Amino acid sequence: MIADTIHLTFLLPENAGNVSGTMFSGVAEVMMVVKVKVFADLRQYIPELGLGESLAVQVESGVTIRQLFEQLEIPESEIKLAFVNGISREFEDILSDGDEVSFFSPVGGG
Repeated sequence: MIADTIHLTFLLPENAGNVSGTMFSGVAEVMMVVKVKVFADLRQYIPELGLGESLAVQVESGVTIRQLFEQLEIPESEIKLAFVNGISREFEDILSDGDEVSFFSPVGGG
């Protein structure tokens, strides 16, 4: 399992100028890339995509499907199904680097 964040601490050598002996700490987010496909009415939210094309989206490690469509500014009410690598998944499921996520809108009919 990959940690969500990496804590970095640096101790500079004595001869590092004005900052000698100073300890610096920081947090670096681990990023990953997922591919997103949208179908039917959802295509309006990513209009630059051609039919069948996917969009590479950089996200933080540990992101859920819900956080992904929120990042893409697609309203939850517009999404009926989410598939990850061809398998139906829940909106709270966590994504992995390289996943292909497909969003489908509710289908109307009569």
